[in-house]
Amino acid sequence: MLLTPAAHIRQDSSGRIVAGEDFGGGGSGVPQTIGQCVLEAMRRVVPALADVEIEHITVGHRPTPGDGIRVAGISETVRGLYIAVMHSAIILARLVGRLAAAEILDDLRIPRFVPYRPARFC
Repeated sequence: MLLTPAAHIRQDSSGRIVAGEDFGGGGSGVPQTIGQCVLEAMRRVVPALADVEIEHITVGHRPTPGDGIRVAGISETVRGLYIAVMHSAIILARLVGRLAAAEILDDLRIPRFVPYRPARFC
């Protein structure tokens, strides 16, 4: 896996090259245009890939809170809704899942989550 300011690039188990441009959310545009930009960035990073072509484009936007800080907690405005949004979710998923389950099932309030409550947006 290569992580650069211009693109992130990896080869999947079938040998295909998978590339993307932005870990932080934001960005917009037409998928084909975004794909071409990623392809050009990838070619600059790995010149040996100069002859590759786009096979498939998937464009998605990471859920990034407006203040850039993670969100974890029960919604105060929508009954039954628990929100957990963070950039490092893959790393923290197991821990956050366990703590969220404790808040939901055991009606506990995890002090570590206090600064990240969704109520700060109300």
